[in-house]
Amino acid sequence: MSIEIVRHIPWDELEAMVRKIPLKKPDADGQLIYPYKDARISLRTGHPAERNPTTFYLLREQLARHEALEQEFDKYGIDLLNLHGGVEFRDDQGQQWRIIPPVVEYVEEEVRFVSSRGDISYDAVNSIKVPIINDGAHREYRGLQQDRATTVIAIDNIPFEHPFYAYPNLWSDVQLVDAVSKTMAEKKLYRRKDSYALYRNFDVLGVGKPRGVGS
Repeated sequence: MSIEIVRHIPWDELEAMVRKIPLKKPDADGQLIYPYKDARISLRTGHPAERNPTTFYLLREQLARHEALEQEFDKYGIDLLNLHGGVEFRDDQGQQWRIIPPVVEYVEEEVRFVSSRGDISYDAVNSIKVPIINDGAHREYRGLQQDRATTVIAIDNIPFEHPFYAYPNLWSDVQLVDAVSKTMAEKKLYRRKDSYALYRNFDVLGVGKPRGVGS
């Protein structure tokens, strides 16, 4: 693999783009819903172990691709695990791609505390904030493998009625696989049967697939 850097996307431009990410499913009137419109959005650096994945699997092929990309970006003096904006690049097949830092949401969850390590029981439901990895789990895993801090787009103050579409799990629950798992239970702890009602439509950012000329 070889790449050519095409353009750096500054943070202020990227932040504005993130605020325009809609949910896949519009509201009852057909209007798009923008969960990040009034959120607190910033870049934060920390260890991936401090963030929770929302998947039970990662693809070995994707991990290998990210490892190769890390090496190519390093030739340009760019740390792929600590981006401070977006980067557009062209691969050796002539395809143009865009990559941004992983996205971590601080999701408000309602929980009950189980007294497995204490002797006081609580029946009340409590609200807590949980950092969950929305996008970029493969790169976060690469940071975990190397015991390195990574920089992410941290998003807080998301409307309670628009939570992430899956619950968090532990890194120890994640398995490396060669093909995408088939059943919902094998993939994630989905919040709803209609999971895509809460799915964030990252297509508007133009990441994860080749970009057409001029797009």
